[in-house]
Amino acid sequence: TTFEERPQVVATITTPENQQNLARPRTRPARPAAPAAPAKSKAQPTSPAATGPAATTEAAG
Repeated sequence: TTFEERPQVVATITTPENQQNLARPRTRPARPAAPAAPAKSKAQPTSPAATGPAATTEAAG
C-alpha cells in the first residue's frame, strides 16, 4: 500500500512544471515565489526536493 502512495509524490516531481524548474538551478524545486531563496538554498540544504544528497554534498564541499 505504501508503494501506491509514493507514485503520487513522484508524479508531482515529474510534472512538466517541476521539470522546467529542475532544468534551471536545482536549488529551487517549485518555489518561484521566493526570489532571494535560490542564493541561500544553494549553500544551505534547505530544500529537500533539491536532489537531497546532492545539496548536502555541495554544502559540505
